[in-house]
Amino acid sequence: MHGIALVVGAVLLLIGGIPALIVGIILLVAAIGLAIYKHWDEIKAFLEPIGQWIYDHIISPVWNFIKGAWDLIVESVKSNIRVIERNFYGFNWNFDGSF
Repeated sequence: MHGIALVVGAVLLLIGGIPALIVGIILLVAAIGLAIYKHWDEIKAFLEPIGQWIYDHIISPVWNFIKGAWDLIVESVKSNIRVIERNFYGFNWNFDGSF
């Protein structure tokens, strides 16, 4: 199928110049799209283990690291807020105007 599109594109280039070349490129893209459509099950079967490996060895560990770091940051901020609250609530604020 790709060979046919390539030959058609070459013939159109000889006959019609640049506009024909553009049409040939469009035909080639259409032929590739049709090949992907017809062989989707094989393509999916080939790419699925690769995608799972990428998820297991790259995406998941990076996400877990980011999540762990974020949880640590949130817990640190909460802890600091609790310390500040304890210190301020224990302080006797006297705003009656006498300093």
